[in-house]
Amino acid sequence: MRKLLLPSLLLFISTSIIFISCKKNEAEVQNPVSQNEKIVKAKAWFESKLPTMNLYSLYKTAKYDWTKAGTFKFKNGYEIITVPLVNENVSKKSNSQSKTNSKTTSDSSVGFIGKEKLLIYPRLDGKGYFTKVLQVLPTLNYLIAYNNKFDPKNFTGYVSVWSLETGFKKV
Repeated sequence: MRKLLLPSLLLFISTSIIFISCKKNEAEVQNPVSQNEKIVKAKAWFESKLPTMNLYSLYKTAKYDWTKAGTFKFKNGYEIITVPLVNENVSKKSNSQSKTNSKTTSDSSVGFIGKEKLLIYPRLDGKGYFTKVLQVLPTLNYLIAYNNKFDPKNFTGYVSVWSLETGFKKV
């Protein structure tokens, strides 16, 4: 039971971040310098660790859009950094699967229609960070109904958590 608690909590928190990250926190607007410093520090740490990571094949050529990075602060004060991820490997894999699938439908011919974000969690002991990739995949019907916008109240689709080094995390 305890083994399932942490992954379930991580999945719930990560899902919340994707949907809430579009909204600006008033404190962030009033104090953009401290937010920026946290992002710069996390970026420096991440880029120093990236060459030593044994990356999972889908993330070897991924691009991180640090210009659109942001922070998210939970009610308990814990703050994480979110960085949009541009992953051409996921799009190529998704498109090639839909072309080779013998039961191709209009849903599978679209390719990758989801979003990916790098989540950087500061360690509580202050000695670095933890990283995960959050992948949100809405259904095609959902995208049509909501004009390609994500609405956390009515979301229909899949949310998965990935490790940069080992791939998909079973929750």
